[in-house]
Amino acid sequence: MKYKFDKRLLIFTIFLIIIITTILYFFLNLPKNFYKEKIITITIPEGYNSYQIANLLEKNGIISARKFLNYLNLDYDKFDFLKDKPNSVNLEGYLFPDTYEFRIREKPEKIVIKFLNNFNNKVNKEFKKEIEKQGKTIHQILIMASILEKEAKNFNDKLIISGILWKRFFANYPLQADSTYIFGNFDSYKNKGFPRKPIVNPGIESIKAAIYPKYTKYWFYFTNSDNSIIYSENYLEHQKNILKFKYVE
Repeated sequence: MKYKFDKRLLIFTIFLIIIITTILYFFLNLPKNFYKEKIITITIPEGYNSYQIANLLEKNGIISARKFLNYLNLDYDKFDFLKDKPNSVNLEGYLFPDTYEFRIREKPEKIVIKFLNNFNNKVNKEFKKEIEKQGKTIHQILIMASILEKEAKNFNDKLIISGILWKRFFANYPLQADSTYIFGNFDSYKNKGFPRKPIVNPGIESIKAAIYPKYTKYWFYFTNSDNSIIYSENYLEHQKNILKFKYVE
């Protein structure tokens, strides 16, 4: 029996071989890093709140802001430093400001854990031991640090203001810090004590200032128009200074 030669089948077979060979050549000669997911480097500024961080992550294609914020409400029990954080508040204050590398569409829990691991490394054993020695909690320290982050720019002012605010806190006197209302919706003029959670995510200088306050004779302060801090020993002097500097302006 003779087989009839099919020219069209031969052409199709040759064409298929060319396509397969081309595809194999393409994949075998790709750059070594082609298969790696794209890495995005992001710097989280000191004093950002969780909403600002969420929007920054979304803007860079890492994760949707809503999903990230939802994962801040979950329990991350393996981190001992969270033991004093009330379950009713999220991880505001614990998202350590720093430069991070994230993969595009990285798993939400991995992103949060990356923040918490960095916090655990930066707020080291020495700091934790000192906080415990003072009879304070990490959560209290972070609330104080978050206030200092927004109350002052330079480290020395943060140290002095930390001393003032801790004195007020333990004397059951209102903190009277504008930042608690502006950034945390907590009126520290009418209410005594701390807000329930940090108002922003503080940097390491603010955390250090909260742990190691500089106690002085001052009880009052305000920020002048040139961003310098004016300190006073008592309320009468404080009022005089306000009038004096407003008059000078």
